[in-house]
Amino acid sequence: MIVVSGETVVDLFSETAADGATVFRPVNGGSPFNTALGLARLGVPTGFLWALSTDLFGVRFAAALKEAAVAPQWTLSTSRPSTLSFVDLSGPSPAYTFLDEGTAGRLFDPEEAPPLTDDVSVLHVGSYVLATEPNGSRLEKLVEKEAGKRLISIDINIRPSLVTDPVAYRARLTRLIALASIVKASDEDLAWFAPGRSALEVAEGWIAGGAALAVVTLGAEGSLAVCREAVAQRPVKPVEVVDTVGAGDSFMAGLLSGLYRRGFLTRERLEDLTLSDIATIADEAATIAAIVCGRRGPAMPWRSEVPGLF
Repeated sequence: MIVVSGETVVDLFSETAADGATVFRPVNGGSPFNTALGLARLGVPTGFLWALSTDLFGVRFAAALKEAAVAPQWTLSTSRPSTLSFVDLSGPSPAYTFLDEGTAGRLFDPEEAPPLTDDVSVLHVGSYVLATEPNGSRLEKLVEKEAGKRLISIDINIRPSLVTDPVAYRARLTRLIALASIVKASDEDLAWFAPGRSALEVAEGWIAGGAALAVVTLGAEGSLAVCREAVAQRPVKPVEVVDTVGAGDSFMAGLLSGLYRRGFLTRERLEDLTLSDIATIADEAATIAAIVCGRRGPAMPWRSEVPGLF
């Protein structure tokens, strides 16, 4: 089983109503939530370690997780409100404005949830919560505790507008990456995290530091996957893009799903990855991401929608 820990966010997309007024359409989102939902819809046994609000948005998150058969035992309930994000799609990449203070996720403590069980092979974390307090420190503590028991996967997924202490945040990400076996970032993440360094240089540095697989998504240029034995640069899959919200999250779900289905989610097996393996898995992840880019919002596909991969 893969357990994902990280935020849920209500993405509010602006639309023009029939009378010309601007209205906002709420959509379930949040990078880790999207990844967990994507994994479960692709048939991977998945748990979600987080707190959901009992407000009307939290009820929608809970219903989506239940529909996808996400294991419920690590998902807590709280009366604190859901996190909101207003999404601007006018630029080349989505821009987000977050309302996060005092929310269900911002004050979540993993210590309040049941401990991870022996059948959990991977703990996946990441995204903007690692830059916020108190839960950034709490998640780091969780990763430190679990790193010797199971694989750690991280998608750094930086949101610069929420970073109040860049030095401390970079230091935390560096510590977490050092504990991870699987690391993913985007080219935009690296522009903030490691300015002036190439994606290949950064990815190879992560491998030298102990990771078994490092992947950087490069927008329209595809992706770069690096393991101990090989480097693979892969193209995107052609699609008529509606928007790119959730593209990185769906790629992450596709990546972990591909590793899971091939039995690579142990440290020993990850060390055996070859050029053919990482190229094939990156291509599958790109297929999942292309489906999402062809839809409005982070609409993760079900396994039945990608039959050629299974």
